[in-house]
Amino acid sequence: MKKWIQSKNPSFDFDSAGVLCEWADVDVQAALAFVANAPRFRWRNSAYAVPLTVLSSQDPKTAIAWIQQNIANPNDRAQIAEEIINRLGDTEPAVGLELAFGLGLAVDDGRYGELMGKLARTEPRLALQQLEKLPPGERKIALNPMLATWAETNPEQALAWYVSQQEKQADAAAYLIEGCMKKGTCQVGNLIQQLSLTTADADRVLAHLNENDVFADVSELGLFSTEARQQSARCYAWKLSEDPEKVISYAKASVPPERLAETLYSGWGNWLDSDRKAAMAWLQQQPDRQLAVQLNQLLQQKEQASDPVRALASLPTITDPKQRNISATQAVDRLADDKPDAAADWLAQNQSEPLESGVYGSVAAGFLKYDEEAAMKWISKLSSGEAKDAALAVAAHYWSEKEIDFATTSMAAISDAQKRQACMFDVYRQLTERDAGTAELWLEKQGLSPEVRQSWKALAGR
Repeated sequence: MKKWIQSKNPSFDFDSAGVLCEWADVDVQAALAFVANAPRFRWRNSAYAVPLTVLSSQDPKTAIAWIQQNIANPNDRAQIAEEIINRLGDTEPAVGLELAFGLGLAVDDGRYGELMGKLARTEPRLALQQLEKLPPGERKIALNPMLATWAETNPEQALAWYVSQQEKQADAAAYLIEGCMKKGTCQVGNLIQQLSLTTADADRVLAHLNENDVFADVSELGLFSTEARQQSARCYAWKLSEDPEKVISYAKASVPPERLAETLYSGWGNWLDSDRKAAMAWLQQQPDRQLAVQLNQLLQQKEQASDPVRALASLPTITDPKQRNISATQAVDRLADDKPDAAADWLAQNQSEPLESGVYGSVAAGFLKYDEEAAMKWISKLSSGEAKDAALAVAAHYWSEKEIDFATTSMAAISDAQKRQACMFDVYRQLTERDAGTAELWLEKQGLSPEVRQSWKALAGR
């Protein structure tokens, strides 16, 4: 301790916090003076908070006065106060509130509510008095966490206070019910009926509870709208590995039969990721065989989507033309990332698939980088039309940076005159950026009228 105190450059860490805390318990002013007078002190504000926490517990007004007199920067004051409040924790919420109010700090409204809720556990009247000190807007925000914390300890008292209010906030009811539910002695349905909530307000309560990992009982789901029940079932599905039968019962009471597997799949997929053996064993033993088959089908679809070869092989099973096109495009794009030659081969053998011509262009781009000679042979064997034109345009752009004669040949092979001319301009512009003289000579040989050449030069900034 002496060595640390005598250091010219003390720093603040777990060990030094313990030293400061012991020192402050014996002589808080000396500990404060040491932090204040050290020429250099890493994390000085955090160090200040240790003796100031002790002083705040002993005499909050003196602590406030010390901060006001010695800490000029408002941001530093706020940081120190926040750390003091954190250190006070659950034990002294009244001191934390006095500190925040006394320093006039812009404390987060949620933090005010949390402190007031902790205070309400033992001194509800004082907590409510502190709540009234806040401006109306901040008071409404702080009320929510206050009610949740209060109700978690004393649900009857918090509930009675809320019911006695003439103006009731619907969102505050959600926090109140959350706290009551965490106490474990209340039911959502009873609370909703006791508070006379509308269906819309009840839906908001259910959504809030689900966000905080609290769920209604199956018998209470009739209190909520169809949409709210379905969303709740999707949230509850993530608990499938914990209690499969309870989750399935909840889902069956919330969604139509045709959406049951889809609703449960996110939770089952998460189970698969964490413990595939157990998840598959449960599926095999699942008495609802229709559900088991549907979940397995969804799994196969997902795995096929992540494996482009399997996805392409399964295309014949997709009857919807639009979905088939989307699946084929996505699979070819993924395959081209790793094996552009395989993607090109599949396209060559399945040119009857009505894919966008851009797919051929993107595959050509990857294939040319992978194997120039093989890629050019593949392009030359494609059937004439939009797909081949797209691949040729990509080849022309590719070769324009390496071998202009190959670029010219590729460009000339484009069957659509308008696309061929557009490609010609793009090649010319690329050449101009690299070598203006070569670009001019090349343009002269393309059989364009003087007017077109002049226009292109202007467009290319020549």
